Amino acid sequence: MRLLCWSPYLMVCYLLPAHGFVRQRFRTRTGPEGHRTGYGRGGTSTATSTRPTTIIACAASSTTAVDSSAVEDKHMSCSSFRHCSTVYIEMTDMYRIVYHANYVTYAQRAIEHAFGAPGVRVHSLPIVKYRAAATLGDEIAVQGTLVSCDDSSSGGGRSRWRFELAAASDPSRVFVTAEATVSWPGGAAMPPGVAVIKLPRSAEPTMSDDTELLQPLPEAFTDPPKALKVVVWSDDLDVGGNLSIRAVLNYFERIRTLSLGRGQDGELGLMRLHREGVSVVVTSISDLRVNSDGLVAGETLDVRLGAKLSRGNRVMTMYESLWKENGTLVAHAEIALFCMDNETRKFRPVPEWVQVAIMLPSAVL
Repeated sequence: MRLLCWSPYLMVCYLLPAHGFVRQRFRTRTGPEGHRTGYGRGGTSTATSTRPTTIIACAASSTTAVDSSAVEDKHMSCSSFRHCSTVYIEMTDMYRIVYHANYVTYAQRAIEHAFGAPGVRVHSLPIVKYRAAATLGDEIAVQGTLVSCDDSSSGGGRSRWRFELAAASDPSRVFVTAEATVSWPGGAAMPPGVAVIKLPRSAEPTMSDDTELLQPLPEAFTDPPKALKVVVWSDDLDVGGNLSIRAVLNYFERIRTLSLGRGQDGELGLMRLHREGVSVVVTSISDLRVNSDGLVAGETLDVRLGAKLSRGNRVMTMYESLWKENGTLVAHAEIALFCMDNETRKFRPVPEWVQVAIMLPSAVL
């Protein structure tokens, strides 16, 4: 389905003890697309192979995280987390705009690049808002802010991040804003060698126990929902062997597409919409949570979809969930979509045949 289209800066200071004082170190890296990411004053760098052992995170509006009177370097300042990527053809859909699940991929790559620590696992996306569409050839700048951190000695640590993805040449052209709860290998809230101090804590949970926050099908959606069986392939798993957020979004996209049905000639409903000059646009994702512990490649999962219409049949809200065959809930999300007239570029009511197709309950796809 077509996508129309996280915001403050991540403020970090890398500190290392030296001669009884706290001395700041900076690093500059060149990313996979050749974009330089600077840490420190004016993007300058001091070459060092030593991994920082402490990170102080402070709010964008505050510069008082460190008492400068106790610091040898009087010019200490915090710098922002920013990483740029170019939109290549493999990240786009049939309309040559970025496929909605790939914005999560850009954010994951950015945070791994910022810390030089691969293997970040996304546990949840509390909210994702799609504001504009990035297209083939655009350069996307990802900025991130550490919102809260809940480390646990039992290996259940989580950190919560706010992301904004915008055009690198025009920061006012925002594609996506989102929040994500993540961890690193071993269940660490932050990468190895990085600790967090003096961080304002969020009032919202960081999901120390994902299973407690997974919920069954809400009321007011089609019940029983549509159902689809999918096979978990090895490339659906991340480096830690967990089901990736992108794979979950792909499963959800598949059942939404198939729920539109086929014509007598076998034409997919999505192609009929395209022929009729209508696009279905993802506008937001909320409460996406994943708990795939124990899942292995080759398993068969059930994808379920319940739907409801609102705002004069202009908005479709899908409640989508993923289940093991033994009845264990693996993931869920609410995804809001609307229809757009391709010629006028204005919102329009959902076509009647689409309303009938998505509201038909208990269809096995």
